[in-house]
Amino acid sequence: MGDLIHLDNHILSETDPNEIDLLESGYIPYQDDKIELDVDQKSSFEVGDNMENKNFDTFFKELKDDMRERESRTREEINAREERFERSLDKYHQENKEREERIHQLITEIKDDTKDFKNEIKEDNKEFKSDIKQEFQNLIQEFQQTQEIVSNLTKHNESIATTNKWSNIATIIGISAVVVASIIALIIS
Repeated sequence: MGDLIHLDNHILSETDPNEIDLLESGYIPYQDDKIELDVDQKSSFEVGDNMENKNFDTFFKELKDDMRERESRTREEINAREERFERSLDKYHQENKEREERIHQLITEIKDDTKDFKNEIKEDNKEFKSDIKQEFQNLIQEFQQTQEIVSNLTKHNESIATTNKWSNIATIIGISAVVVASIIALIIS
């Protein structure tokens, strides 16, 4: 006789969707290429019948071959999924590497920009200090010129005051001389 085959009715039935999914995915566990068939009363048959036994042997051989093909396809699908997963991991790794390089480059650019900005501020500060210094020097010069003008005006005013004083004295002397001369002329005449 052939191999002892055992198939439970619940494997052949479509009542348990989880097991149907397992069958459709090609995953059917079996040991040493032996499939056992547990036949209930509805599917009973005579084991002694040679013709039916050959049909069952052929049926189960095809079933085994089909299961092996499904298992082979499943393995191929798993291998393909693993390859896709590895490729996606490699791609993800490469994208992360590129992202890290971009971030590093941006940080470097920011550092350079910050240095340039600091240097520009220093230059601007130097120019600003120089401008303020120049303006301060200009103000000092203008103040000195103003001080000189005020000093000159003060001297001029003092000289005018002195001139007025001497002119007053000269006027008094002149008037006194005219008065004395008039008195003398009146006395003499």
